[in-house]
Amino acid sequence: MKQAWLSDAQLPLAREVARGLKAMGWTVGDKVNADIRVEFLRAGALPPADFQAGDGEGSVVLVAPATTHLYLSELSLQVQGLAVAQAPARRINAIVVESAQTDRLALAIDWFAGAAMVTGQIILLSDKPAPALL
Repeated sequence: MKQAWLSDAQLPLAREVARGLKAMGWTVGDKVNADIRVEFLRAGALPPADFQAGDGEGSVVLVAPATTHLYLSELSLQVQGLAVAQAPARRINAIVVESAQTDRLALAIDWFAGAAMVTGQIILLSDKPAPALL
């Protein structure tokens, strides 16, 4: 059985993610045995400069609320740097989500868990067209 760990399980978004993952056969449990770790960022926040993905080989998915296009660009650069620093031991990816799209968040996390060769990428869950990131 696949196991996920959620950084702030009391957030409404985290509870919704937990329900979605459980519906797909995941268990939500402890950090040590997790196949995937989901770290929730506050609106506009970036991972701290000393962010450590932790022990083990599980993937890490950072989840952030959508704010501005500039934030999306900054987060993309940060995620790419973290992915390079942690490779090949661990994959680091991110999902930026608008409030109307939270029902798709668990599906995106599940996809990242199964995408063994994907690291340093961001999925934007939005009704609007994505900005071009060059």
